[in-house]
Amino acid sequence: MRFALAVVGVVAALAAACTSKGDETPTKSPDPPHLNWQQVSVPVPPGDPGRIVVRAATACDGKWYLGGGVATPTGDTRPAMWTSTDARTWTPLPLAPISFYGKQNIFYTLACKTGGLAAVGARFGGVHGNPRVSTWRLGADGTLSEIPAAFTLYGGGDAVNVARMGAGPTGFMITGNRVTGAAVWTSADGAAFEIHENVTPLASDPGLDGAASDVVGTANGWVVVGGGTQAGRGDRDPVVWTSTDGAAWTRTVLPGSNDYEELQRVVGSGEDLVAVGLRGGTFGAWRRPAGGEAWEALGAFGNTRPPTPSGGGAARPAVVLSLAAGNAAGNLAGNGVLLATVSDGQQYQLWASRDLGRTWTRAPQPAEQAAASDSAAAVAWADGHWLYLSDDAAAGRVWAADSSG
Repeated sequence: MRFALAVVGVVAALAAACTSKGDETPTKSPDPPHLNWQQVSVPVPPGDPGRIVVRAATACDGKWYLGGGVATPTGDTRPAMWTSTDARTWTPLPLAPISFYGKQNIFYTLACKTGGLAAVGARFGGVHGNPRVSTWRLGADGTLSEIPAAFTLYGGGDAVNVARMGAGPTGFMITGNRVTGAAVWTSADGAAFEIHENVTPLASDPGLDGAASDVVGTANGWVVVGGGTQAGRGDRDPVVWTSTDGAAWTRTVLPGSNDYEELQRVVGSGEDLVAVGLRGGTFGAWRRPAGGEAWEALGAFGNTRPPTPSGGGAARPAVVLSLAAGNAAGNLAGNGVLLATVSDGQQYQLWASRDLGRTWTRAPQPAEQAAASDSAAAVAWADGHWLYLSDDAAAGRVWAADSSG
């Protein structure tokens, strides 16, 4: 049984610095931020008994939101969303699903801004077993309601995937991919979404076959990150798309090497943007400084190509699962802390940077976890609190830590 659109995870290995040309030079990494993780209780919402499934968290207006679902012993699922004001005490939100698959959704990406929360959920089904995607919006009465939409808005013959959601000053944006390449869906209030597909240069063209992975809202609009293969090149390069309105786009292919490189997650830290993705045999970070347009390749870390474990078996792809920016005790003034969960295909791990991505070190995580189907590992930060989500397909668990240690 598949609960989410992708397997989640974390990595292992030595941290390194990386120049803007992608040359890796080992550096001494600072100690990871001190975080005193404490497991918190998340109740099963009213309804059929089962175990909680946790996938994503976000916060705004002084409230946390935790998204996922409930899985029963018989294999059924239903959506679930919890809220908290202190990241410790969680209360289920009332839900109003309207479709057959909406009643089975698992929420996997959330975004909120002042006055609004939106969520994307999915459940695999139908003749071909493809994900049936729904969007949801929190109403003034405190109920999270499924938004009616045509099947072809997110699915159909042109669909590839519906990836991540972000919030910005002008509303909400979902990024993903269609058969024509990268695409986005926009909404001013998280209700009805409009798709922008086959839009030049967001979509693929003879010069670049691209795909989008994540989106972040900024004061000036939207930034979408991903990767692409340029004509005449056999490897993948990191790609960034920017837009002020979600309709007209500018595409930038970042300097790459002769190896596979792709941006998979992006986050804002103040006015800086930091992306983390694959860089050959490692994970890597890229940063766009405040007020700038150019991206700089920074620290490389981990191992995306670990030896096959004894016993063999199909290798899982390395992937960056989540990226969060915040602060922690002992951090140098003016430098943001980043936490990232990644998978090397075998294990989930937590990595930390105390200098906005220049250097990285392995951080202690609340639970060791092998990479597997129907599993997740994610991190989030807001209002002085960190959250760590872990789901090993047997139990969903949540830990909280204060930035003060």
